[in-house]
Amino acid sequence: MDYLDRLRGLGMDERAIEPERDAWIMIAAQAPHLIDSVIAKKHEDLDNPDMVQLYRLVSEALDWQADDPRVIEFADILERLAIRAEEAGELGADGFDDRFVDLLDSTMVESSPGAERLLAILEERGWKGWTRVERVPADRPDTPISLDPPAPAAG
Repeated sequence: MDYLDRLRGLGMDERAIEPERDAWIMIAAQAPHLIDSVIAKKHEDLDNPDMVQLYRLVSEALDWQADDPRVIEFADILERLAIRAEEAGELGADGFDDRFVDLLDSTMVESSPGAERLLAILEERGWKGWTRVERVPADRPDTPISLDPPAPAAG
């Protein structure tokens, strides 16, 4: 509950909180032995400005169409987070059943018209998955991304 309250404090509306809550219920049921460490990591993640920006966008993203240009901004943030997680050795085995991960991912894809495009963009960039992010084979052109978020627009 504390984690969901933190998300509300970031400005997420209840339409975005509800599926997050439902996912946590399923995670707790699937892997009760992992829930404390997973939720502690999620709290830690909220200290990252990219993660905060990501969650602020989630509420808006529920209504984005696949061709909305903000899907690319969302993908940029997710890629920066994935790169940092990879560098920290945080990608890989997570203790969750593959079918469970597929269920969570498919639920996310169904949540927004732009979600499928978001995952396609990430896969083009070398990433796969939403719940369990993994590197895909490097048979793609290099598209380096800065780990620093873009500077705010002047004005």
